[in-house]
Amino acid sequence: MNLTVAALRERIARGEPTFLLDVRASKEFATWKLEGSRPIDTMNVPYTRILAEADEDNIAAAAAAYLGKNFAAKIPREPLIVAVCAKGGTSAYVAEGLRTLGYDAVNLEGGMIAWGNHYEALTVVDEPGLAIVQVARPARGCLSWVAISDGEAVVIDPLRHVDRYLEILEARGAKVCAVIDTHAHADHISGGRALASETGAPYYLHPYDAIHPMDMLPATFDFELLHERRHLSFGGSMIDVLHTPGHTLGAVALLLDERFLFGGGHAIRRCRRAPRSRREGRGLDAFASHVARALARAWR
Repeated sequence: MNLTVAALRERIARGEPTFLLDVRASKEFATWKLEGSRPIDTMNVPYTRILAEADEDNIAAAAAAYLGKNFAAKIPREPLIVAVCAKGGTSAYVAEGLRTLGYDAVNLEGGMIAWGNHYEALTVVDEPGLAIVQVARPARGCLSWVAISDGEAVVIDPLRHVDRYLEILEARGAKVCAVIDTHAHADHISGGRALASETGAPYYLHPYDAIHPMDMLPATFDFELLHERRHLSFGGSMIDVLHTPGHTLGAVALLLDERFLFGGGHAIRRCRRAPRSRREGRGLDAFASHVARALARAWR
């Protein structure tokens, strides 16, 4: 019995009781584990330990014997048990063994590789002539955006698996006019150049982030320069570029139609008026509104 990554994400979001049994090596588990927006009960039992002490030739039976002997009191009976490994193969035997012990256990289909490659697309703005789609990669905590105006699209901070964006664009019948990275650094793998190459759209980057951080040599790939007060039009919309160094030297923010601000993986929507109180503005939303309006005023 398998559980897809998407189904697991839905369970976690709904707050349904879930217990993760990760059978990868301890070092792999310590380096990278499955996490959500709220804490998830997780236990690491390396599969190698199960095999080392197994008296059974049947792997599922060996897992049942080892876990029943050593972890019966630590693995809860009530929640769904999700067995996790690197690719979803080994953990399938563990889940099978747990079911023979009476646990409600399933295997995470595709394992941590599937978790790492999982993307979610959410339409956050859907208006006549304008749509904005958030494309998230939960395992990495990364967000990107597709803005579509009158059939033309700009992709902002695309992540490494560009086929996800191509699917969105095809479904909406949109043509890419620009691919933009608001920043670039070593701990983030961008799909910007690959997506630009695939679609034939120009790739935009601030020149300060196109310099090697160690030897200061300039980039050897082609890109269009982003700079303060550059304007990019697509469909019936306009993007204004603001140089906002800090996160990186070449970090920029993109102000779309003086209503939506993108930068560093985040997006801020401008309110029609300033909130009367912090409570009315819901904390960070109030702050976001003031930032967006201050930037918009700077352009007038």
